[in-house]
Amino acid sequence: MPLWTSPRPLPYGTVESVISVEGGAIPFELPERAFELATGRLHERLEWAGWITWNEEAGYEFLPLIEWHVSAASVTYERPGLPEGTHLVLDLHSHPFDMPAFSSIDDKDDTGGIHFSGVISFPGETGEPELSMRLCIEGYYFELTEVEIEALFSGKVF
Repeated sequence: MPLWTSPRPLPYGTVESVISVEGGAIPFELPERAFELATGRLHERLEWAGWITWNEEAGYEFLPLIEWHVSAASVTYERPGLPEGTHLVLDLHSHPFDMPAFSSIDDKDDTGGIHFSGVISFPGETGEPELSMRLCIEGYYFELTEVEIEALFSGKVF
């Protein structure tokens, strides 16, 4: 059974599974680094942004972004040009409070291309980060379950 039916023809076929990527499981160390950087901004109540990319030669890499403006409600950054053969896999950013959902600003940012998007939020008093994710396909969004997120990251639980 398909997850979703498009009201328009799609050039890449039917979406049936959202739990695997061509490069295999993303090493847990990469989102763990993102958690550290986002947590570092938590006390200032500032958002943070970074990417995880993949290419056949280097595999997965963490890419910090050049930020233009940072506040408690948004982060704008320079979208880096990626070398040929390097692909954006996961666009991550943080909400320095308890908001695990994607905002309308996030929706606008995630409209182009095919990639995963993640929000790191900080619910409760513990300050422990939580990750919400979705698959973005040309302006359509598919929320990932905890099981799907675990499958993407070598079975690690967030």
